[in-house]
Amino acid sequence: MPREYRAFIIDSDGYFCDAVGIRCDDDEAASRRADSLAKAEAVDIELWQGARMVAKLSRKRQFDA
Repeated sequence: MPREYRAFIIDSDGYFCDAVGIRCDDDEAASRRADSLAKAEAVDIELWQGARMVAKLSRKRQFDA
């Protein structure tokens, strides 16, 4: 049965600016989905299941030279 997770998007000042609900079978699958979101949006994400932090994912923006 899928579990409920929340991927909290963190802005450049370190504040939560948005959250995305994720339903996955386990922590590993939820972490992969949150990591994909972090890469696609070039943002930092904290992944939570209820009051438990599952992972902290960081994807810094890359600028063209």
